[in-house]
Amino acid sequence: MALVSMGSACFTCAGLLIKNGDAARVAAAAATGVGFLGAGVITTSNGIVSGLTTAASIWMAAALGVAAGAGLSLFVAMATASAMVVLRMPRRAVGRRAARDFERDSIPPKDVEPDP
Repeated sequence: MALVSMGSACFTCAGLLIKNGDAARVAAAAATGVGFLGAGVITTSNGIVSGLTTAASIWMAAALGVAAGAGLSLFVAMATASAMVVLRMPRRAVGRRAARDFERDSIPPKDVEPDP
């Protein structure tokens, strides 16, 4: 993830330094490109979706890189601290387990025919 963040920072710096460069376009392109990376991380197995936290972390790393490249160091520090708090929360506080059980129990078995 450090490479994602560093790459985003480099693209942002390049967008700021190049004559007639547009940093807003660079930031939008970084978000779009990293969104495709994150989409490749998300998987589904037996009706259970996994990889969402990893995909969101990759996206956050890119956003931090863009902000760092733009020179928003205080914003980067606060956003990094916020992300670390969210990622370190216990599962019970977030309710992941309850959501996973709901998802698993709400999907009908494959051998059951749908109602006409």
